[in-house]
Amino acid sequence: MTDHTIFKGTLAPDVYSDCDLFIRHKENEKVIPSTYYCVLGPYNTVADATLAYEKDMAELRACFPEWQFTEKNGAGGSDPTEVLVFSTRQPGFTMVFTLSDMRINSKPDEADSGKPRAVLSLRVTGTVPAAPPLPAKKK
Repeated sequence: MTDHTIFKGTLAPDVYSDCDLFIRHKENEKVIPSTYYCVLGPYNTVADATLAYEKDMAELRACFPEWQFTEKNGAGGSDPTEVLVFSTRQPGFTMVFTLSDMRINSKPDEADSGKPRAVLSLRVTGTVPAAPPLPAKKK
């Protein structure tokens, strides 16, 4: 049996990364699943980000050899900044690792603003259905 609660490997955010853990909650009667989201980097060039993406992707494959991963070129998808997308769907969660070119949609004066050109993001989203509500206490 595979333990999906522990990551065993060395892939870890560096000091410049921004990571957040969102617990499952309700917003306007809609249940929002638990999500771990990290923006890794930043990278000054897409080439630098691509090297890091390929290294991290290989590390994820090595840590979880039994998982089936999907790789796709993000061109033509719903988010035009996505360049490469690496993902898996496992019992209880989905994981999406993305390389994004942040200057694709930028205006000419923003293109050289000093903002990072490329970022990697890792999103792990829980897919376990919400537990049924507890019955009301009898008085």
